[in-house]
Amino acid sequence: MKSPIGGKVAKVLSSREVAINLGAHDGVQVGMAFDVMNPKGDDIKDPDTNELLGSVVLPKIRVWVSQVHDKVSVATTIPPGSGLHLGPIARLLLPAGLAMNTGTFRRDNSRWEDIDEVDSFVKAGDPVVQVVEGPRPLSDESRGNGQPALT
Repeated sequence: MKSPIGGKVAKVLSSREVAINLGAHDGVQVGMAFDVMNPKGDDIKDPDTNELLGSVVLPKIRVWVSQVHDKVSVATTIPPGSGLHLGPIARLLLPAGLAMNTGTFRRDNSRWEDIDEVDSFVKAGDPVVQVVEGPRPLSDESRGNGQPALT
């Protein structure tokens, strides 16, 4: 299995789009998913001893590649096939509730719009890591014990 592709956010383009420093030369294709990671890890301590067990880096948000160029790609919070790939005018007319369901980088999760990076929880330089779906674990149903499949 190939290792996930990793890079960084090059620029926050709007409240739902980022440019990443990966492109066709890196194997990026339209539709690929990337997690924008929090560069600051969360320390995990043992609740009994307070011993530092390690640090984990968690994703901030998932984005999907909508445009690929040689050295840069544009990724959006709207997943492919959602039917929400709309033009800029139509995006402005989206009801607020629908916009919130598709996610933005804004701290207040308002509608699609230009955004100053100060107002974004995603920043230039944040790491991005390709989401590679592995094989799903066997469900109870597939093991033959008659229990419904877990998803």
